[in-house]
Amino acid sequence: MAQNVASYLLADDQRRMLVLAGKGHVSGRSGIPNRVTRRTGLRGTTVATFDPAARLFNEADYMVLVSEQTLPASGIMGVMLDERDGGDVEVVDFGTGSPAQAAGVKKGDYIVAINGKPVRSFLDVKVLMIDQLPGNEIELTISRDRLLGERSKDSYRFALAAATN
Repeated sequence: MAQNVASYLLADDQRRMLVLAGKGHVSGRSGIPNRVTRRTGLRGTTVATFDPAARLFNEADYMVLVSEQTLPASGIMGVMLDERDGGDVEVVDFGTGSPAQAAGVKKGDYIVAINGKPVRSFLDVKVLMIDQLPGNEIELTISRDRLLGERSKDSYRFALAAATN
C-alpha cells in the first residue's frame, strides 16, 4: 500500500491523500506513514492511533473503533506462487491437499485467468480471490510450456479448500 500511496503522491505535487488503515499498519518503522516518507521524502500526519497509551489517542475529530471481528474462512487453491519479470504469475509449489494440484495444475504453469478474468500480476490473483469462500468452484486458466517452446492454454474447474492457520 505504501508504494501505491507514494506513486500517487509523486505523480503530481498538488495531490493529497487520506489513508484509512487498520491497527498494525500505522505505527513503527514498517507502518504505512514511515514507509511513504522513506519513498517520497514527504511527511504525513497520523490523525489517530489505536493504542490507548499513545499521545494522540482520543485527540482526533473522528475515530472509528470496532470490536475485533472474525472474518469468514478464505477459499484457497493451495498453490505457492511467484511473480516473474513482466508480471507473469507462476505456480512454484503446492500445499498439502491442494485442490488445484488434484485438478491437474502443475509446477511451472502460469496463471492467466481466474473465472475468465485476466491475471497480469500477483495483485490480480489477490483481488480475484479475496471474496472466494471454501467450497466455491473456480475456473483457473493456465499457460503451460510444451515441447519445442510451444505454450498451451488449459482450464481447470475445482472447489476451493479452506485456509488453515
